[in-house]
Amino acid sequence: MNCTLVRPCVVTTVQELVQCAVHHSALPPKQIADALNVKHGYPLDAANPDRDDLAFQLRLLLPLIRATKRYDLLQALAGMADGVFVRLPDVETPAADDLALHVSRLAQSFGALLQEIGAESSNEPRAAVRVTQRGRDLITDTARLLASVERRRLA
Repeated sequence: MNCTLVRPCVVTTVQELVQCAVHHSALPPKQIADALNVKHGYPLDAANPDRDDLAFQLRLLLPLIRATKRYDLLQALAGMADGVFVRLPDVETPAADDLALHVSRLAQSFGALLQEIGAESSNEPRAAVRVTQRGRDLITDTARLLASVERRRLA
């Protein structure tokens, strides 16, 4: 779940991240406080940009993100550090043959995506959106593959 506003927040600071999580999540502030095991007024006070006397405690950041299911905020935080966050989905470990086939399909898909990026049509707005989404889908599929490989290693 992302920001509940029609035009989502553009988060560029940790303060804005907390403010968006508290004010623009499906979970009301009182339930957020309960999930964080803090006083009911704490989330609203910590999200208030005029409260210089109160900073959101970093130890509560991951519980806040988990309680609100706002994993997009981790992406914003990673972006502030010039990085990327990819949430690994829950997946089952495939058989070795399925794993090899999946790697082959991913490689082919990445090749096709790179060709499309190089094509003139990828400069058109609709094409750019489509290419970007395909790229994100491939990154997610790659993350699933890595999670499967890790589970196989640990099994």
